[in-house]
Amino acid sequence: MDPLDSIVLCTYDQATRQGYGTSAFLEDLMPSCIVLYDPDMAFIREVEVFYTSHIAPLEIYFMMYDESTEQQSYLSEIQREKRAFDKLIHQKARLVMPANVYDLPLHMKLRQQTVEYSMDTRTGGRAKSHRASVKVVVDVREFRSALPSMLHKDGLFVLPVTLEIGDYVLSPEICVERKSIGDLFGSLNSGRLFNQAESMRRFYKTPVLLIEFTHGKAFSLQDVSELSPEINATNIVSKLTLLILHFPSLRILWSRSPHATVDLFKIVKKYQDEPDMNAAAALGNGLLVDGAAQGSSAEGGLASSYYNTSSIDVLKKLPGINEHNYRTVLAKVKNLADLSNQSLDELTELLGKVNGKKLHSFFNSTQ
Repeated sequence: MDPLDSIVLCTYDQATRQGYGTSAFLEDLMPSCIVLYDPDMAFIREVEVFYTSHIAPLEIYFMMYDESTEQQSYLSEIQREKRAFDKLIHQKARLVMPANVYDLPLHMKLRQQTVEYSMDTRTGGRAKSHRASVKVVVDVREFRSALPSMLHKDGLFVLPVTLEIGDYVLSPEICVERKSIGDLFGSLNSGRLFNQAESMRRFYKTPVLLIEFTHGKAFSLQDVSELSPEINATNIVSKLTLLILHFPSLRILWSRSPHATVDLFKIVKKYQDEPDMNAAAALGNGLLVDGAAQGSSAEGGLASSYYNTSSIDVLKKLPGINEHNYRTVLAKVKNLADLSNQSLDELTELLGKVNGKKLHSFFNSTQ
């Protein structure tokens, strides 16, 4: 029988099971007319591909009742498909791409780096190659995660020590606080991240917040549809934005996995001095004298080499002094003795009516 005179009746399941799927089924039949009863979206898309890849004419008909349940179901499926594509286009337009996406892999770059040389006088001054050790100071509590072992496996010299400030010290000027997504949400809600950023800024020129995502999960803090141009106190992106505005020197690194973090650390450490384990461990616990910090902070003059950090800690515990006004006191008052001799009017002008009265009462109480 001539194929043009034959009629084939089958269900969608039967069509997809023939050969290698719907496309193979259509290639075998080479139909000139297709009538779809209760249209299936997946089958329709296969027919569209078949139609565009062949020159032979093809007529397609839908058989359904107007304004029926089947018609509404089909139209709803089209709308869902359209929304899915719109969302995909919107997300790809805002997708964060690595700066070196078209560059060489990091391990190939490291092979191309110039090897350091030293002069060996016993061999007539001939240059002797050696590879400089790359050191990272790591807080011992971080060994519960996989990152320290990955750093060691990749050739970095890991120095474990108890750190009061930060989780990783990459150089005398760079300190890193690592946060998983769960830790980030909790620290922002409790205000702990604010205090950690303040401590890093006090002792390091470049404080860094590392946000490490879980491998295989969405690389975003929230859905794109939830983003808003307005600041919202309950929104995670708004809280992160306020943190950055409050600490302009804070840098943020985004990592998809611990493997990506290792590559980031290598890039950040390039051309940097190696950290001092003893100095890093002493910061924040009063073991170092003022001015002995590894690096000097460039933000607001709050470096330990400029202010007595112990006095700052005492100042922040006084009544009426908080995170929002203590910098004003540091800028306008010489020392704690000068602050204690201020009049009520001077303290009111400096701190406001309520806070000024609290501090004045504390200094002038007769009890």
